[in-house]
Amino acid sequence: MRLILSRKGFDSSAGGCPSPVLGQTGSAQGHLRNQGVESGDLFLFFGVFRRAEMHNRRWRFVPGSRPFHAIWGWLHVGQIHTIDELAPGALPWARYHPHFHGQPDAGNTLYESSHACQLPTGAEVFAGSGVFPKLRDELVLTDPQSRLPTRWRLLAAFYPGDDRPPLSYHTKPDRWQLKSPWCYLNCAARGQEFVLNLETYPDLTDWLSGLLRTGRDGQLPP
Repeated sequence: MRLILSRKGFDSSAGGCPSPVLGQTGSAQGHLRNQGVESGDLFLFFGVFRRAEMHNRRWRFVPGSRPFHAIWGWLHVGQIHTIDELAPGALPWARYHPHFHGQPDAGNTLYESSHACQLPTGAEVFAGSGVFPKLRDELVLTDPQSRLPTRWRLLAAFYPGDDRPPLSYHTKPDRWQLKSPWCYLNCAARGQEFVLNLETYPDLTDWLSGLLRTGRDGQLPP
């Protein structure tokens, strides 16, 4: 199983809204294809957030708060569709998706979630897609001491080694720093799809299970 940390915010340029399908094309889809992403792999979606509060009956960002990256949802890949090859009327429930409404594009790809997700070496069965309804420390990627959202603090289990290829787009050793129980990563500023092979990172299974236990199921037609 591969883990894909996928930048998908709620702004129009990076996803728009939560969905049980993921559309991708261009260089990002080329990267997923080159990394061998397939049915059974797991996307964790992250975006940029900032703490907000109600003030004088209006929402505002908390003064002095900083933007940070946080995980907000997941999609376990069930089927992968090349949109230009779908029969007319196929997947009618997904036709709202913007990737159905562009120009012909041989790389235009739709990732449909599975109905259930089981992690390697794990016995629990989770929903194939969903969101995390409340922000918790475990979902925050950004180092809480950093002013930059791209300075990540991850579990030390993410740290690459000789037999553990690093997260894609982050192969340079000077991006990483190990200070157990954490490792720190200078994340690519605007990268969209970061792929990790979980076969070489088995210690991450417990962390992933802990995240998915707190999620709320997505809505996928039967």
